[in-house]
Amino acid sequence: MAPLEDGIASMLVEQAADGTLHVELRGELDIVSVKALQPEIAAALAFHPSLVVVDAAALTYVDSSGLAVLLRLASRHGCLEIRHASDILCQIIRAAGLATRFQLASKPLSEHRRTFPAELLSVRESRSFVLEALSDVEGPVREMAAVLVAELAANAVLHAKSTYDVAVLVTGGAVRVEVTDEGAGTPRLLEPERDSTKGRGLLIVDGLAWRWGVQPRAGADSKTVWFELQRPDGARVLEHGTGDLDT
Repeated sequence: MAPLEDGIASMLVEQAADGTLHVELRGELDIVSVKALQPEIAAALAFHPSLVVVDAAALTYVDSSGLAVLLRLASRHGCLEIRHASDILCQIIRAAGLATRFQLASKPLSEHRRTFPAELLSVRESRSFVLEALSDVEGPVREMAAVLVAELAANAVLHAKSTYDVAVLVTGGAVRVEVTDEGAGTPRLLEPERDSTKGRGLLIVDGLAWRWGVQPRAGADSKTVWFELQRPDGARVLEHGTGDLDT
């Protein structure tokens, strides 16, 4: 994080049609700018969104006062996602003990997205898409991501019965894959009987992914199921907080 000239800071707040509150932070979110931004902060706290998304791409500096603003938003609205978080911001949030309070999305080295139809054949196509998107990633991680995305894609086709979007994001420390469908409800782990032929998809994801989770979108009729896999050097990188992708 480099200082911005004159410590200029801005906070743009806008609620989307789907209920998501978008907050764009620019400049230095420090003890000085936090005081000047009180009207914008109050406006953000007054909304009742389904999700708060903070765009930190242009955030050049944050101190404990700035973190307090983010924490107030998270406490008020319940779910706060920080996108385009720099490595230093991830480290600061982890050092402050807030790594599990926010959903962090680091600036990816690469990002690929594609929409698939609600057809069984698309499950195979989603696997091929992930393999291609991760062509420069280590073989074992690449192959595991393809295995897991197929399970989530199958759930979207069989249970949500909707088209779905697949996003593949790569950082130096991890690979993140997101599957967003239009189905209602929240996927949950089951404990199938020994001979049951159903309910094992999320068990595979839970057993093989480094982390995974479910993020509601636009109310109850849209959701994103995501998983992350550590890259070979990811354990060292993530231990120091430089590669957090989410939650």
